[in-house]
Amino acid sequence: MPQRIHIVDRFDVPWSGSAKEAIGTAHRLAGAAHVQLWSDEPPHPSYDGAGIAHIGPDGAPKEGTLLISGGYYQPGAWLEQGRFARVLIRFNTTSNRAYVEAFTLLGRLRQAGLPAPELSFISALLRKEMGLEGLVAPSPIDTERFAPAATRPPRPFTIGRHSRDVEFKHHPDDIAIYRTLALAGHQVRILGGTVLAPRLGRFRQGIELLPAGAQAPEEFLRSIDCFYYRTHPLFTEALGYVVIEAMATGIPVVCERRGGFAEVIAHGKNGLLFDTDEEGLACLQRLAADPAFSAELGLASCETARLDLGMSALGRYQDWLLPSAAV
Repeated sequence: MPQRIHIVDRFDVPWSGSAKEAIGTAHRLAGAAHVQLWSDEPPHPSYDGAGIAHIGPDGAPKEGTLLISGGYYQPGAWLEQGRFARVLIRFNTTSNRAYVEAFTLLGRLRQAGLPAPELSFISALLRKEMGLEGLVAPSPIDTERFAPAATRPPRPFTIGRHSRDVEFKHHPDDIAIYRTLALAGHQVRILGGTVLAPRLGRFRQGIELLPAGAQAPEEFLRSIDCFYYRTHPLFTEALGYVVIEAMATGIPVVCERRGGFAEVIAHGKNGLLFDTDEEGLACLQRLAADPAFSAELGLASCETARLDLGMSALGRYQDWLLPSAAV
């Protein structure tokens, strides 16, 4: 008899990596288990059509396997009332607040007498910071959706990035880098970048700021030649799902050395890593000036994403979710 799996996430903000992973997991497990997505609050409209049930008096997870996606928030009182055979927690967020919430959640599970939770971490960085034991498995990538473009239309060398449209996803020094690139004749496209508009001012030539969701990520990635990524110094990406998606499409990536994505990038082989503004700008300028090197990095990044973060990551993660069933 197929297992019953309840996947709980907040689904409260658009384009959340945690929410995207929860929805992707539900889709992949649909053929091997009875899967239901749940949210304690009404889901954000960006998730309409995903089949998410709102937890309330008329329904809540009760039995079977419970997967808490994110682990950085407190589920409702229904948690203590459940009779779950297994409890799984998928940790995917780095912040002091997230860690406090995570350990509070572990305490609630223990006090409720529920099964000892089985833990999974999106990166080794996150597992080390939390000081807990469990499986390290990056988010599996949909390598059919995120695949290299068949052709590249003629255009100026275009640097891009995408993320949620919030301040902490952007480094305050990147405005200067974008201006330097634009002045050199390159194009800059930022999906989820309208938050930068006040600081960018009236100088916009060569720099395009798009709201998050204005384009599908895979469509956006086909419009750029290099993916650049770093975040605010006070925020560290546990993995950086957007970086892995870019790698899967065969785009060379230039990223700060601080973040979970650095675990899968070998500098100079399948991407470029940097520590300072000057190093980051130099990496971007090198790719713009050397198409052959840019193409070489892109091919290697695609191979890494497809071989190490495609089916192999999918297998590890799904074996953890369904240890007695092949998906």
